[in-house]
Amino acid sequence: HKSVAFNADWARANRDKVEKILVAYDQSVEWLYDPKNRDTAAAILAKYSQRPIEDCYKAFDFFIERKLFEKGRTISRRDLTTYIQISKEMGNIKPDASLPLEALVFDAKVLRD
Repeated sequence: HKSVAFNADWARANRDKVEKILVAYDQSVEWLYDPKNRDTAAAILAKYSQRPIEDCYKAFDFFIERKLFEKGRTISRRDLTTYIQISKEMGNIKPDASLPLEALVFDAKVLRD
């Protein structure tokens, strides 16, 4: 799933840059989901992961089949809640921390049910 994080103060002061980054991310996801780019995507993954190309094809297919990269500019409340819970279990967030979902996103309009 899509996850892009910015320092909130920086993002507020640099909305134009945030938008450009998000546009580039959206274009990258569209490129990745285009079947004609499968060979190139696997080759890039093989080059930088130093894994066999066969493993990279399997990884690519796994990500694409499960639609692990979301298209669009929204995130489900359920997915964000799951992410918070996993982060608490891993110790990245204190177990007793109360995190309202709206406080974790730049614009509350990106949250969907």
